[in-house]
Amino acid sequence: MQNNGQLIVVVGPSGSGKDTLLKKVIKKIPNSILVKRYITRKKDIKNEDHYSISIKNFEDKILKKHFFVYWKAHGFSYGIPFKEIKKIEEGKTVIFNGSRKVLFKVKKKVNNVKIINIIAPSTIIKKRLVNRAREDKKSINKRIKRKINLLPKNIITINNNKSIAIGVNKLKKIILAK
Repeated sequence: MQNNGQLIVVVGPSGSGKDTLLKKVIKKIPNSILVKRYITRKKDIKNEDHYSISIKNFEDKILKKHFFVYWKAHGFSYGIPFKEIKKIEEGKTVIFNGSRKVLFKVKKKVNNVKIINIIAPSTIIKKRLVNRAREDKKSINKRIKRKINLLPKNIITINNNKSIAIGVNKLKKIILAK
């Protein structure tokens, strides 16, 4: 896909603070959009804005090639709609919360992509997941132990272990850097 804009993919473990940082940073990035994901679970207004979709409808969208990329994690399916990604052709900075599992696919599809990996210490992640109150203790521990071994080169990592303001400023600086 040729583009004049840029694609930013933000990844990292559950509870690292990706959605919190993205909600705040998007207002500070000129000519940008934050892509709303499709997820096969109930709407979670408190933590993340997404399209809630049934498994059947999700599978139909896959057949209709609606998604730029899609993946499964933690018992749910996630998809990024193509129509939003195409806005990089209009010169937009298109940002989405993705999965480390699909990064090689993304890099094959888009030339100008920046990947930002948000991390945090496991103690902080566990506290955030407990406060989110979406899962039981067993599921939280499983999320914390999940590791992705192979990642593309040139990933920029942010340790989101301080205040939200510090995390937002770090993310903004990296997104705006050429």
